[in-house]
Amino acid sequence: MTLERRLLRIVLTFVAVITFGGIGYVIIEGWTWIDAFYMAVITVTTVGFAEVHPLSQTGKVFTSVLILLGVGAITYAFTALTNYVIAGELGDVLKGIRMKRQIQSIRDHFIVCGFGRVGQQVCNQLAQEGHSVLVVDNDTTMIQEAKERGYLVIQGDAGNDQVLLDAGIMQAKGLVTAVESDASNLYVVLTARTFRRDLQIVARADSEEPIEKLHRAGADHVLSPYSLGGRLMAQTLLRPNVVDFLEAVMYDTTQHYFMEDFVIGSGCPLDGQTIGEAQVRERIGVTILGLKRGQEYLVPTTTSTQLCEGDVLMALGSRQQLDHLAHLVQPALSG
Repeated sequence: MTLERRLLRIVLTFVAVITFGGIGYVIIEGWTWIDAFYMAVITVTTVGFAEVHPLSQTGKVFTSVLILLGVGAITYAFTALTNYVIAGELGDVLKGIRMKRQIQSIRDHFIVCGFGRVGQQVCNQLAQEGHSVLVVDNDTTMIQEAKERGYLVIQGDAGNDQVLLDAGIMQAKGLVTAVESDASNLYVVLTARTFRRDLQIVARADSEEPIEKLHRAGADHVLSPYSLGGRLMAQTLLRPNVVDFLEAVMYDTTQHYFMEDFVIGSGCPLDGQTIGEAQVRERIGVTILGLKRGQEYLVPTTTSTQLCEGDVLMALGSRQQLDHLAHLVQPALSG
């Protein structure tokens, strides 16, 4: 129950008791309405003022009942407000402690800086695929909304060293900075890259101009929602079925097949083999769509294409098949 509704109930309770007392004194003692309501008020509030007029025996009994009702109303008001304060503030404190513990123990999570429209979509997609998400934002309203959606949150400037440390950047799997300002995103990238050279960082840019700066600052990928959205709309006009297919295999978790990328690890079973020798399609049912080596894409691959450490495979398959491939590309344990 909200505070406004609690206060309304308390006020109505006191009004009802005082009205009952005033009417009672008018009927029992024959007093004027002013005297009756004055007596009812000082009786209900137990202030201890003298009686307005001497009371009859019936009036004394009625006053005793009214005192009990007044004490009951005061007790109800005190209890209702106390419960609201304790339940609300203590609940918030306990939730804060619980969330702080969760944040301290979180590992392999994604940090999303900025919970605006872009940040919310990023969080939704990551959570939908089962990843742990921690939101960093300076805006109290955005933080509250993120909490209500079930995300771990830290309120503060994502470009601040301590805020990123509190967000577990040293244990994070990746970071997305989708703050409204390009300058703020640039600063977040610089700060994050200072802590982790190996961290996957994706940054938002509102225009083409800051993209190169964000790359130089350390962002692995920089995306402009406006240019990306425009290109996607154009491709949908030109190749609607291709776009629908890519949407399905990348974002629709109800589909049977998914598209993933995998990095060939050092000494893994596939390292040094050709695609023909690896027989990935025949053994586990995964289709190799292409391969990235450095900045070059090999599409399509052939059976003679050799797989080397650091190559990135683009593969299509069921979740179980892709999990099997993930195991095959894991680096071999030394020793």
